[in-house]
Amino acid sequence: MIDTLILGIVNIILCYLLVFGKMGFPEMGIGGAALASTIAEGVAFVIFVIYMFFDKKIKDYHLFKPRKVDFTLIRQQMMISLPSVAQPVVGLGSWFLFFSIVETRLGKHDLAITNLVRNVYLLLSIPSWGFASSVNTLVSNIVGQRAYEQVMPTIWKTAKLCLFVTMISRSRFYYFPSIFLIQSLAILR
Repeated sequence: MIDTLILGIVNIILCYLLVFGKMGFPEMGIGGAALASTIAEGVAFVIFVIYMFFDKKIKDYHLFKPRKVDFTLIRQQMMISLPSVAQPVVGLGSWFLFFSIVETRLGKHDLAITNLVRNVYLLLSIPSWGFASSVNTLVSNIVGQRAYEQVMPTIWKTAKLCLFVTMISRSRFYYFPSIFLIQSLAILR
């Protein structure tokens, strides 16, 4: 928690200095915000490593003690984790390709519209991601308890609840689109 607080404070201070060019720093605009975030992450990382190195409770986990590498365990973990890694890579790659095509072939105005649609899509996807993460945790817990017969009922209950919540949250856009289009139309003009 302290590390996150330090990250936030460093980020706020550096954003102020680098975005607006205060106290002798160059005025960098949005690039300054990006640089400030990167520097703040680096500072937080260094502070976290220093904390781990000196914390007495952490020493019980032997994080800084060299140990023998178990290649069989690494291979097993890779076989399990590769599909989990591949899915976001393909997903993000397809978005990147799509936006590259829109920007190069259609122009900035169409790119702005596409970004707006993507942001709405991402906003509406948050409940689904939350349910996906929750059902993953629940099923892992159930499998750990060896109560395999509870896996499918838990998945179905969560899927139904997710569908209900998602439809409720999205119905606002279907039944009251003018509320959400007021600002969007001004931006797109």
